[in-house]
Amino acid sequence: MSEGKYSRPCVIAAIDGSPLSRPVGRVAVKLASGLKWDLIIIYVVSSHVLSGTRATYVRASVPEEGTPTYFPVTDKALHEELRESSIIAEEISRLAEEKGVKSKFIIIEGEPVSALLQEADKYGGILVIGYRGRHFRESGLGSVAKGLLEKAKVPVIIVPQEIRNEL
Repeated sequence: MSEGKYSRPCVIAAIDGSPLSRPVGRVAVKLASGLKWDLIIIYVVSSHVLSGTRATYVRASVPEEGTPTYFPVTDKALHEELRESSIIAEEISRLAEEKGVKSKFIIIEGEPVSALLQEADKYGGILVIGYRGRHFRESGLGSVAKGLLEKAKVPVIIVPQEIRNEL
C-alpha cells in the first residue's frame, strides 16, 4: 500500500491486548460488514519502549510499505502485550473473514493518539476504540479515548466496559 490516502474508507479497530480489545474487534467487524468497508486492526507501541540493542523481535503480520517488518521488543511486559494483541488480532481477522470483510493487522510505533489520528487521516472511515486501555491509572474515560474524541476528524466509536456479547 502506498503512502497517502487509502482508496476507500476503512473501519479502524485500535487494540492494545486489554480485555476490551475483543469487543472493539467485534464492533469494528460488524460496522465494516454493514458498510462493506475493509477493516484495519492497529496496535500502537510507544517509541521509547522500542529502543535498545538487546531485544527479541515481533513481526507485524502485514507490514506497511516503508516500515520495519520486525519491531525490537526490550520489555518483557510489552512482549506479552504484543503477543496477546497478535492473538486477538488473529481472532478478529478470522471473524472478519467469516463476515466477508477484508482485514489486515498493523503495528505502529508512536504516541497512541497521534499515531491513530495519522492512520485515521490516511484510511478515513471510523475509529473504534475501547473506553479504557490496558494501562489505566484512574477511573473514567481513558486518555487515548479522550484525545481521539477531542482531535479526530472522523467518527470515533467508544466501546464501553460492559458490552453485550452478541455484538
